[in-house]
Amino acid sequence: MPNYRLASDEDLLLLSRSGDPLAQNELDVRYCRNHEYVIRTLASDLLRFRSVCDLSAVAFQCYLRCLGRYEFGASSFHTFYQLCLSHELSRVRKDVYEERRRVFSIDEDTRSAEELTYHDVIPSSGIYDNPTKYVDYFEEIYALNLAPSAINPETLIVARLRLCGMEFKDIAYKLGVSIRKVYYRYSVFEEEVKKLVEKEGYAKA
Repeated sequence: MPNYRLASDEDLLLLSRSGDPLAQNELDVRYCRNHEYVIRTLASDLLRFRSVCDLSAVAFQCYLRCLGRYEFGASSFHTFYQLCLSHELSRVRKDVYEERRRVFSIDEDTRSAEELTYHDVIPSSGIYDNPTKYVDYFEEIYALNLAPSAINPETLIVARLRLCGMEFKDIAYKLGVSIRKVYYRYSVFEEEVKKLVEKEGYAKA
């Protein structure tokens, strides 16, 4: 009998697709027990508007879809899952934005999405104390299809993990990519933050 605890996600998925229920159970446990951690890492901004339970349900449904859609050899299953979840959370952000926009429009005219500034998306208080707010900003405008072309889900995942204190080598291991790619993605994020700061005239933190 294989040692399921030591098996990779990909090996477990392969065994599961071959009809091994114990492999599927181990994979389910790995991902279901980490939903809250993943949500707090990738979507801390959404916790102001959605409960952990609601967002965990989004993560679980995303996981179930990934089980059937993952193709071996393209990337690690974990990276595939996180990229898919990032897209799902972007849809939730878009829904939240639309809800907020409807509320604000009761009292005042709102600007078009193309005219959004940083503070239309992120409240102004305390922004320099928490640099992850820049990730929140880019995630929200990415959901609206207004992000710079250099910003993509993988860049945002790398940025959030790094700003949460994770080392570059650990991010590379977690996402199943080279450390060189992680450095590149984070440098792209830093460059876009620099452009945002210069554009909107903020003092550098």
